[in-house]
Amino acid sequence: MANFSFSHFLKEARRRRVFRVIGLYVVAAWALLQVADLLFESWGISSAALRHVWLGAVLGFPVALILGWRYDIVGGRIVRVASSDASADLSIGRADYIILAAVAAVIVAIVYTTAIDVSDTPDTDPTQAAASEVVANSVAVLPFVNMSGNPDNEYFSDGLSETLLHMLTQIPDLKVSARTSSFAFKGKNQDIRAIALALGVAHVLEGSVQRAGDQVRITAQLIRADDGFHVWSENYDRTLEDIFGIQDEIAQRVSASLTQSLLGSGGGNQIQGIGTDNVEAYDLYLRAVAEQNKGSYESLQASEGLLKDALAKDQNFHDAKTQLVSNYMLQVQTGLRQPEATIAEMIALLEQVLATRSNDVRARAWMLVSQFLRAQFAGEEVDVTAVRDGLRELVVEAPNEVEPKLLLLQGLAGQNSTGETLRLVQDMLVLDPLNSMVLIDISRVYYEMEDWDNARKTLRRSLEIDPDQPGPYQGLANIDREVGDGVGFVSNYLMTMKVDPQDHGYPARLASFLYSLGLQSEGDHFRARTLVIAPTSSHARRTELMQAIASGDGNVSYALAQQMLEDDVDLQSGAWQEAAFTLFANSEMLGRSQEALDFAERQLPGFADFSQPAPPKIIVARIAALPAYYSVGSHEELQRRITQLDQYLDGEGAVGRMVVLALRGDARSATEVALTEIFNTPVIRSQSVNIDRTLGLQCMADVAADPRIRRALARWQEEKEKAAEEVRDYLATLESI
Repeated sequence: MANFSFSHFLKEARRRRVFRVIGLYVVAAWALLQVADLLFESWGISSAALRHVWLGAVLGFPVALILGWRYDIVGGRIVRVASSDASADLSIGRADYIILAAVAAVIVAIVYTTAIDVSDTPDTDPTQAAASEVVANSVAVLPFVNMSGNPDNEYFSDGLSETLLHMLTQIPDLKVSARTSSFAFKGKNQDIRAIALALGVAHVLEGSVQRAGDQVRITAQLIRADDGFHVWSENYDRTLEDIFGIQDEIAQRVSASLTQSLLGSGGGNQIQGIGTDNVEAYDLYLRAVAEQNKGSYESLQASEGLLKDALAKDQNFHDAKTQLVSNYMLQVQTGLRQPEATIAEMIALLEQVLATRSNDVRARAWMLVSQFLRAQFAGEEVDVTAVRDGLRELVVEAPNEVEPKLLLLQGLAGQNSTGETLRLVQDMLVLDPLNSMVLIDISRVYYEMEDWDNARKTLRRSLEIDPDQPGPYQGLANIDREVGDGVGFVSNYLMTMKVDPQDHGYPARLASFLYSLGLQSEGDHFRARTLVIAPTSSHARRTELMQAIASGDGNVSYALAQQMLEDDVDLQSGAWQEAAFTLFANSEMLGRSQEALDFAERQLPGFADFSQPAPPKIIVARIAALPAYYSVGSHEELQRRITQLDQYLDGEGAVGRMVVLALRGDARSATEVALTEIFNTPVIRSQSVNIDRTLGLQCMADVAADPRIRRALARWQEEKEKAAEEVRDYLATLESI
C-alpha cells in the first residue's frame, strides 16, 4: 500500500479501458431504468418494482468494474488484459475527462430523477392508496347515462348500474370499485383515464339507457383505461313489459361477458341481483342510500323513512332491510336511538334476511356485531375474539364487500393491531376511495395511532368529496384538542353546527368544553342552543352538570349527578360517565361516600356484586366508585374489587391508570404516570382538563403532595388560562355564533 499512487491507478485504468466500461455501463443502466419506468406502468407492474431494477444496477456496477479491469474485447474475442505494458500511453487524455464528466452527469441525473420520484410518491398520503396498485382484473361500474330526456327514467339507469355492480361484486377474482365511489362521477363529463386513476381500476364499464314509450335501448361497453380500448360492447333493444326482468337479463349477460374478457372464464351464472321487482321500492332504496351517506341527523332520519317506504312496497326487499340495519347503527352512534331497543330491532330484521338468504355476507356480518352488542348490553360474557375471527372469515369470503371490512376495522379499535388495521385501511381505500363515510372511519384508525397528519389528510379528503357532512369537522376538532389547539377545536365545532344544525350533540359538546376552561357565559350560550333543540336529552343534562361543576357548587353537582343516574341517561353522550364520576368524587369531598355507595347499590341493579358480569353502565359506575370504597372500606376489600375489574381497567387512559395505581398503594408509579403521560400533554386534552378534581381524591393525596406534581399543576393552570383567553378572544371576533 506504501507504493500506491492514485495517478498511476488512473493511468492503469485508462490502459485497461476501464473508463469506457464505466461510461457504457452507466449509460446502459440509465437507459434500462427509463425503459423499465415506461413499461412497468403500462404492464400494470407496481412502481415499487422499479426500485429493484435500480438496486440491481447499483450492485452490478462493481462487477462491471472488476470485469473491465481484467478483460477486454480484441478482434471480437474476450481476452485477459496484461498486467503491464511498457509501450502503452498511460497519460490521461481529453477523451477520458469527457467520459468521466459524462458519467458524473448521468449519475447526477439518475439520483435527481429518483429523488423526485420518491418525493412525489403518493404512498405517504393515505387517501391516494387506490391509485398505487392497479390490478388487471379490476373494474368500476359508472352510472349509466339516462338518454331518454325524462328525469323520471333516472331510476332505471341508476338501477341497472347498481344491479351490475352488485352482481360483479360477487365474483371473488374480480376487484370491483364500490358503489359510492363509482357513483361519485355521475353527471360529470370526465376522461375515462382520470376516473380509472381516481378509482384505482384498470377497466371501466359504462353505458347509456334510452327509452321511448315502452321500448328501451341499452348500450354497455367495457373500456381498458390506459389506452381507451373497447374490450367489449353490446347493444340491447327490449320492451318494458318487465323492467327488472330486463335488468337482470342484461346484468347476467354483461357480467358473463365481462368475466370472460377479464378472467378468461364464465362467471355470470351463479350470481344474484338486488332482490326486488318493484320499481318504486328500488327507487326509494337508491335515494335512501344517498341520504345515509351524508351522515347528518336530518339525512339519517330521512334515509330511515325512505327505507321503510321501500319495504312497505316490497316486504321481501332484503337489501333494504340490511341497509336499514346499518342506518340504525349510525343513529345509535349519533345518539338518535337508544342502543338496547334498536339492537333488538336490528337482529329481528337480520333474521328475516338470513331466513331467505343464508349466505348474505352483509347480513351475516351485521348479525355477528348485533349479537355481540346485545350480549354486551345485557351484561353477558362475550367472546370478542370469536366475533373478530368471524368477521375476518367474511372479509376473505367476500373481498369486494366493504361493510365486513369496516365492521372488522371498528372491532379492532384499541387492540394494538396496527398491521392488520392498516391492511384493512388499504383494502378499503382500494375498493371505495371516494366514499366520504369510509374515509371518516379510516381517519379514526390514524387518530387512535396518534398519526395526526394522516388523520387530518383523510378527513380533508372526505370533505373534498362531500363538504356538507359534519363528521370530518368533528374529527378535525378532536385532533385540534389532542394537540392543544383550543381555537381550532372551537372553529371546527362551529362548522359541525353550520353543516348539521339539528344535531344537539355538537353545541352540547362545545358548551362542555367551554365550561371546562372556565368560560361560563360562553358555555351558557351554546347550552342554550342545545336546550332549544333537545331540552330533555342526555346531552342537555350533561351540560347542566358541567355548568354546576364549573360554578364550584359541589352540593348542586352531587344532586344533579344522582338524578341523572336515577333517570338512566345514556352512555353515548358521555352523560352517564360524567354523572358517575361526579357523584363519587363529590361525595368524598362532601363526606358522603357511604351515602353515595348506598344509593348506587339501591338504584343500580347488580352494582354491588363485582364478581358478576354487568352491562356497560354498571361497569362504568363500579370503576367510578373505587375511590369511594377506598374512603370507607377495608384495603383488602378494595383490592379484591379492583382485581375483579381488571379486564375493564386495561382499557382506561392515563388518568384512569394513575388512579388505579394510587388505589393499589403505588403512589410512586402513579406519580410517574402523571408526570410522563398526563402533564406531558396539552392541557385541553379531554381526559386531562379537569385533573385537579382527580388529584383532589383522598386516594391521590400522596401523589398530589409531590412537589413536582404541584409545579406541574401550577404550570397547567397557567396554560389553561391562556387557552381560555385565546378561545374567548376568538369567539369575540365572530359576528354571530
